[in-house]
Amino acid sequence: MTEQIDFNILTRIKPERINDTTAICIMELADIHINRQGILHGGAIATIFDNTCSEATANERRSTISLNITYLSAGYLGDVVTCTATLERKTRRMAFVNAKLVNQDNQTLATAVSIFRLFS
Repeated sequence: MTEQIDFNILTRIKPERINDTTAICIMELADIHINRQGILHGGAIATIFDNTCSEATANERRSTISLNITYLSAGYLGDVVTCTATLERKTRRMAFVNAKLVNQDNQTLATAVSIFRLFS
């Protein structure tokens, strides 16, 4: 049997929950996050958004239905980026979350809207 590695350790994402509707994840950009052009890889951005938005749904069992990202600026090796996600609305079966990714200078790198399916 293969040993399971925590995904946040693998991706170097540090999650923090502020309360039941807000979550923050922090990531210091390393070689694994940088693409061939020398900037933050779009897949790494999608990963931190999905993790942070998921954390904002609190302790619900959930699955991502949709993750829409708007890329605004580049991140670079050594930057420390912070993703903040807020649960905007929750129904019995769905959760709607907005998120923003900024660098250490508070420059917005990307924004996201995510929808989750909730399971009881």
